[in-house]
Amino acid sequence: MPTQKQIEAARRNIRKAQRKWQSMSPSERSRSNPEGRRRIKAGRNGNGDYYHVEVRDKFYFELFRTYSIGSEGIQRVDGRQADGRWLTLKWLFPKTQMKLVEGRLVPLTEEAQQILAQIEPAPRRVKGDIFHAKHPARHQAHAPIGGARVRPGALLTLPLRGQKKTPVGGTDCMSARRSRWPL
Repeated sequence: MPTQKQIEAARRNIRKAQRKWQSMSPSERSRSNPEGRRRIKAGRNGNGDYYHVEVRDKFYFELFRTYSIGSEGIQRVDGRQADGRWLTLKWLFPKTQMKLVEGRLVPLTEEAQQILAQIEPAPRRVKGDIFHAKHPARHQAHAPIGGARVRPGALLTLPLRGQKKTPVGGTDCMSARRSRWPL
């Protein structure tokens, strides 16, 4: 049990620390705090156990779950969209199964090689242990269900919302996609 003298000393020390912190600016506070304002996000500093290969942006998802794939320790992170679809958000490869050669991931096991071969385009390093395997313009995680995917340059035959039916070839695909599905 602390004595009365220790309790009073602790109160004085707390008040002194509060006065000191209140006199600091926010930037001074963050510099004096050893861990900074918030924790470092997973994979950002390069000291983790996994390489993160991101396939889609996390902003299009509202719920996440992780699966172990096989016996090698590879994990897949899935995200659920607002419409209920589950899509792969990213892959987590243990550093024991991959090595970094000139900024590129090289698989060391057969299982890692099979999964990495399915990811296109090839992952490029962003920061620390984070890799991206997508191009923002090609990202389709937020596209609606049921809409036919039309390749660029193909002619659209169905009317869009609020438009009258046009003859075949009346509207090109790219302008129709821009007006219907803003990216």
